[in-house]
Amino acid sequence: MTPLVLAPPALLCLLGIAAFAARGRGRVAEAIGSWAGAAAGLLGLAATIAALVLGERWSLSLPWLGALGRSFSVGLDPVTGLFLLPVYGLSS
Repeated sequence: MTPLVLAPPALLCLLGIAAFAARGRGRVAEAIGSWAGAAAGLLGLAATIAALVLGERWSLSLPWLGALGRSFSVGLDPVTGLFLLPVYGLSS
């Protein structure tokens, strides 16, 4: 389920780059940008509801600055889901 946690920000970044690439065509860039926000919101809402309903924790930890022993970590649990529910709900 970890890909579902990372999918909304990744989708928003990718479609944001696409909207930037289409900046010469105003209506196209606006459409891509607005659909990107709605799609990321719906995808995040699905992940949040799944975390709340199933009551599970999902996390991903990747090495970051290996020489210093640091890591990049992202996760979703029911408590985090309570905070993300209004964010994703209002954005979708």
